[in-house]
Amino acid sequence: MKFRHLSAIFSVIGAGFLLWGLYEYDRTSAFLDVAVSVPGEVTRMREIGGSDGPTYRPVIRYTDHAGKQRDYEPGFSTSPPAYFEGEKLELLYDPTDPRFPLTVRINDGLGLWFRAAGLAGLGIFFLIVVAVTGYIYRKGGVVTFGKQPESPRDGYDF
Repeated sequence: MKFRHLSAIFSVIGAGFLLWGLYEYDRTSAFLDVAVSVPGEVTRMREIGGSDGPTYRPVIRYTDHAGKQRDYEPGFSTSPPAYFEGEKLELLYDPTDPRFPLTVRINDGLGLWFRAAGLAGLGIFFLIVVAVTGYIYRKGGVVTFGKQPESPRDGYDF
């Protein structure tokens, strides 16, 4: 496969990840514009068995805008546990969303933006790799930085 083909493939992959990251950023921003904040408390840590040992998922109890008490389990589990029983958390949700209990998110700052930042970062990485390898390819496969020795022996006589 020629370099141009690989470069095109990696460019499309990078642009795709970057656009996906921007889409997730827009989605998160739109969610935050309408989200309602409610306090929650970790009532227990559910153990998830795995081949590499157990991971732990918090079960968070909160009261929604209608006064109904609900439990929320995020879609991730960690080892060691990211939270502890009795820990107070802030939850965000969109009360106008028909899928309402499914749109709950923990307001932990980084976690809200992780998907957008990760996808956009991966896209930028792919595009940088394409740019750097394209530069090297156009230079004939040889890139030199700084002053180079005039001879392979670097001025030493043996």
